[in-house]
Amino acid sequence: MREEGGKSKGWIIVLSAALVVGALGWAMVGGGERGGGSEMGKVKSEKVMRLQEVTPLGPVVVKGETEKAAALKELEKKVQGKGAIPHQAVLTFSNSAAMADFLKRAAAEGLVVTGRLDKLRTVRVAYDSLDKLQQELLAHGADISTIGANFPVITPSIPSPPTPEQRAGGVGTAPFGDALMSAIGAGADVDRSQWGSGITVAVVDSGVAQHPSLAEGQVTHIDLVNDGQPFEGHGTAIASLISGNMDGAQGLAPAAKILDVRIANANGTSDSFQLARGIEAALDRGAQVINISMGSYGDAPVVAQAVNDALARGVVIVAAAGNEQAGVKDWPAAYSGVISVSGVDASGHLAYFSNSGDPTLGAPAVGIPSAYEQNNQAYLATGDGTSQAAALVSGAAAAILGQGGDVLSTLSKSAKLIPADQHQAGAGMLHLGTK
Repeated sequence: MREEGGKSKGWIIVLSAALVVGALGWAMVGGGERGGGSEMGKVKSEKVMRLQEVTPLGPVVVKGETEKAAALKELEKKVQGKGAIPHQAVLTFSNSAAMADFLKRAAAEGLVVTGRLDKLRTVRVAYDSLDKLQQELLAHGADISTIGANFPVITPSIPSPPTPEQRAGGVGTAPFGDALMSAIGAGADVDRSQWGSGITVAVVDSGVAQHPSLAEGQVTHIDLVNDGQPFEGHGTAIASLISGNMDGAQGLAPAAKILDVRIANANGTSDSFQLARGIEAALDRGAQVINISMGSYGDAPVVAQAVNDALARGVVIVAAAGNEQAGVKDWPAAYSGVISVSGVDASGHLAYFSNSGDPTLGAPAVGIPSAYEQNNQAYLATGDGTSQAAALVSGAAAAILGQGGDVLSTLSKSAKLIPADQHQAGAGMLHLGTK
């Protein structure tokens, strides 16, 4: 691993402005061999749109113009609802032969295949007219098991949030800072050097760059974007909180391997189809834990199927609840069986920005130190977000699995009771060891 900026001179560079990353505010810090210096400010996240859920549309049988018009209206509702990516749909076929037949005729019917996931018999298509998609359904609806919208899956946020919960002002802002590890029972008096040994954690995110906090050979890369552009720094931060090992960028499971599954572009933007591809790629490479610190407010059937595949194999999925101060979780945190994580502050209150919605548990999310990377330069950062909270829980999951424990049972039993209630922080705040 290269040493960014020259370690002998101190590789941390002070930036002139704060960066907005991953629905959370990052503040770069610098000035010294160990990254000391003053915080430069935080940028409050923008908000995320609440998108409608998608229900499967099965075989289509239409007779007459009236029924055809009604079917077109229903199709538009399914694939072009509020917040869906325009002129895109995700189709899952009843069998592989049906998918193969579709791939042969798609172009002639005005449907452009922009992605395929053979394992789930699913394709992502683009179209310039909804009529063309309707004609496919009219002619071959019996071959299609589900059709749904393709939703944005993002690290940066988009406008129009769900209705925020009413909360007391000024609560949920206490930062953890350097006391982070001690607060969750993993301080300097605890030997974490072998935590996560033998475990691979997939970081399905914006890419994990080289960084001194991550050891040589610790990270394996799968780039599903493959656009040749620099990685957005969010994924590097998440990986460091899972298995980083340096002052200012400590992870809970430094002995764990990281499987970097890049699904987001240089702007931190992805979609439901790519997220499903990322989950399946992580399964194919043997990940025991999958961290998803990204989200959407649209329930896409293809993501639900990928999540079910992972859970059926006994893989632990950890997902961030979202940063919109809402009483709902975003997807995939909202799926049953996923360990959903809200954010709490150092006083044990729900973080001011965190979603609630009955998560599995809460974890530190305010003033969280981590690694960061931008333009091939390594940094340390301090940030707020349920992204960080989820990463810490993924690190804890790796540590528990490495010791042969049951993740959900251990997390629930060892969680620390805090002022946040069960609707806000589930079993309590993440804690390992003696409370």
